[in-house]
Amino acid sequence: MTICSATDANGSHLTTSRINRLLRPLRNKCLSLSKFLTTARHGASRSTYLPHSQDWPLESPPPLAHLPQPSSATRWRLYFDRAEDLELSRLIYAVCGAFRCLLQVTHGTVPRESIPSLAAMCCFVVGENVPLSGTGTRDGQEETVNEDELMKLVEGIYDTIPTYYRRHSIASHALFLVLEICPHHHTLVSTLLDTCLSFGLVHESRRLLSLILQIAFLSTTAPPPITHPGHVSYLADLLAKWVSGNNDTMPSRALPLFSVSTFSRAVVDTLARSDVPLWACKAVSRFSRSVEVTDIDSFVTLLDSLVDTIHDRHLVQPGKGKEKENLDIVAIRDRLHDWMNRLFAISASTSAALSDESRRPDIDSIIMLLDRCRSYGMHTLRLGASPQPSQDELPDAITILATHLHVTYSLADYDSCLLNLLREVSPIPTTFTRLVEHMHRGSAQDFMMSLQQSSSALQVHKLLQLDASLWACALRVFESTPKGTSKEIQRIKLLLIDGVDEAEHRLFGAGLPDSSPAVRLPGQSKRSCDGHHRKPSGEWEWEEMVGCWIRKTPSHMKKKR
Repeated sequence: MTICSATDANGSHLTTSRINRLLRPLRNKCLSLSKFLTTARHGASRSTYLPHSQDWPLESPPPLAHLPQPSSATRWRLYFDRAEDLELSRLIYAVCGAFRCLLQVTHGTVPRESIPSLAAMCCFVVGENVPLSGTGTRDGQEETVNEDELMKLVEGIYDTIPTYYRRHSIASHALFLVLEICPHHHTLVSTLLDTCLSFGLVHESRRLLSLILQIAFLSTTAPPPITHPGHVSYLADLLAKWVSGNNDTMPSRALPLFSVSTFSRAVVDTLARSDVPLWACKAVSRFSRSVEVTDIDSFVTLLDSLVDTIHDRHLVQPGKGKEKENLDIVAIRDRLHDWMNRLFAISASTSAALSDESRRPDIDSIIMLLDRCRSYGMHTLRLGASPQPSQDELPDAITILATHLHVTYSLADYDSCLLNLLREVSPIPTTFTRLVEHMHRGSAQDFMMSLQQSSSALQVHKLLQLDASLWACALRVFESTPKGTSKEIQRIKLLLIDGVDEAEHRLFGAGLPDSSPAVRLPGQSKRSCDGHHRKPSGEWEWEEMVGCWIRKTPSHMKKKR
């Protein structure tokens, strides 16, 4: 296709007659594509899947695959199964070519704007509301307007727009024309997005991105196209395409035209309107991994939306313990559990960077996420859906992340929020396994220092249950993967045993003193020649026969026996 001449920067060449000449071929090609699709009974996307099946047929072609551009009919004839597919491809790319030609005239040499002006935003709205046909409504009654009168109306609209800003209305008007006339075939919408990205059209690109995500997630056929095995990397690839629209010539300090956060918000908005199980699909999982390495705040946005989804679809009642859940809720809770663990891994590996003031928004968003989990009771409810009873669940992941932030950072503004959450959790002996495994990556000395630092921070605020769980996890992890010489291993093991013993004493021995005689507790360390002595009090007492703490038998029960 012959490319039209480049635009003048001031837009003086965009006269109303020139605008009509630009829009006329685009309209004609759109009408041809619409007529062909109506006649050939093509859907808005290729009908390659069964409308009533929940599983994809074996070897079914990916429904979101692009139709190749038939630049040479002979070359591509082997690809197309039917002659009408070849014709469909030709008509789609004819529309896209006319759209690109129009943008070359309106935006060809105009520098990109990182933030559109208020006048430009007004022009976007004007372009989207230019009448396209001679049929309209007045006072609730449909009426037909003469085509000549319609052309005069359109010309009058453009006459009122200053020439420099007309390009914004023309681009918006042209895209509106294409999407209003043509069915939203995936190849058409995706190719239009490529064109808008290449010209730096943010407003139009966002609209097309929203349409593409609707085609992928909100299709009226089942299953949704995004669940096809061939589209596992679809969202990740689409994100890479989106950010590629940022021009390298833009100043480094300028806001990116096409940011990860904008893309992530569009995905979240679409998922909020889609079926719950789609949160657990492989394409969303692959996409989340792309986001977490580029923008922590956007990754937290994904978690935040998933938390809201779980709460909205299943109201969590704190304190009710294990409940029966449908498989969809269990699946997306597992996804949230996995993302929480990955968020902890990110924050733990970037502690030095996050301590910088410039990364403070990352900490703010994470703590706000944890507070939302607390308000929904997700930090206390265990479903017991794990295949192994000892396997960690969502409350454990929330507890680990909150503990890590509390211990690692000086967050005076948020300490009350974190402490309120930590005081309400009910840890199990394996709650801190993932946190301890992270500490255990270094030397044995570093491991003990990190462990004692965390333990001290928990003891200061009387979080004794968490402290006991921490030491129990530390002993279990060290015994499973010991480090160092045999002598050092034995020394660390004895220190950990003492730490577990002391943590249990602090937890179970706390309470009001009574007149019971002191109980001798066997020393766990070779360094301890004498046993530990303490007075049992409260509701727990040391049982010599089994070597552990047990609940005290009430005195009235003893008398009955």
